[in-house]
Amino acid sequence: MIPVYNHPHNLEQCLVAVKAAHLAVEVIVVDDGSTEDVCSVALKHGARYIRIPQRSGPPSARNRGWRAARGELIAFVDSDVVVPSEVLARMQKLVAENPLLAGVFGSYDDEPAAGSFYSQFRNLLHHYIHQVSKEQAQTFWTGCGALRKSVLEESGGFDEALFAMDDVELGMRLARTGALIYLDKSLQVKHLKEWTLASTLHTDIFLRAVPWTRLLAKRNAVPRDLNLGYRARYSAVLVMLLFLTALLLPAYSARHGWESSAPLLALAALSVAGLFFINHDFYAFLARKRGLWFACAGVIAHWFYFFYSGATFLVVWLVTRGSHFRREDKSVALQG
Repeated sequence: MIPVYNHPHNLEQCLVAVKAAHLAVEVIVVDDGSTEDVCSVALKHGARYIRIPQRSGPPSARNRGWRAARGELIAFVDSDVVVPSEVLARMQKLVAENPLLAGVFGSYDDEPAAGSFYSQFRNLLHHYIHQVSKEQAQTFWTGCGALRKSVLEESGGFDEALFAMDDVELGMRLARTGALIYLDKSLQVKHLKEWTLASTLHTDIFLRAVPWTRLLAKRNAVPRDLNLGYRARYSAVLVMLLFLTALLLPAYSARHGWESSAPLLALAALSVAGLFFINHDFYAFLARKRGLWFACAGVIAHWFYFFYSGATFLVVWLVTRGSHFRREDKSVALQG
């Protein structure tokens, strides 16, 4: 099933690719209140079209789609991805041959369609993280993934209180019940989305870091998976140290002289060295794929990503946990 909000040209490419797989599958397009004509595109390609009158968010659209589906295996595909012909067949085969498997998902490929720097960097970062992560996942990804309908029915599906990160939340919820979700690194799809710095910041902060941190803070647990692995955690800490030293160094040096600033300079140097040591594989990957200058720009973008993501995570975690403790204290006081 394919949720969509506007961008009919992307949906067109998505549906053409799905049809090229030549599989006897039911294709469902759920229109989440689009203001552009996606209906004619869906019907043109023989998809079953469901419209939500007002925009309700991706989780609501996905729930409408899988609940209306007739099959047992529900494949989720974003409307801005192009799925190679063998991917859907491989997902079907994997789940059919593994009765204990609740679901499977893949990643973006390393050849994103949009040519801008942030479009290339964002997609390469996503691709790399998925390609080096554990195959037995504690999460799920609806960009290109599949779940058994029975698993969705038992779990209740996607949390419609979330506007984003609903697939991650569902995967975490399923993993806690012991459900087996497999990250198949050979399942790779092409992303069509054009990214800018502004759209990257808005998405990463408000649609990912904020809702995800609130979710993790409420559960008081942080999974060691995908972009919350130890490398990411240590990198965020080192970037914060580098930022703090850079912030303190001018004032400290002006007051005490550069000779007295050696500890701060050493801390900054160690932070930089640590970041390169932890992430050298990713930076080498960027250099191989797009050249040295792209890799240099990618290093800066990567550190900036850790800075704003880490800062958002810290602030939202503290606020959410503080609110949780205040509610607990109030509850205890009322009971007393």
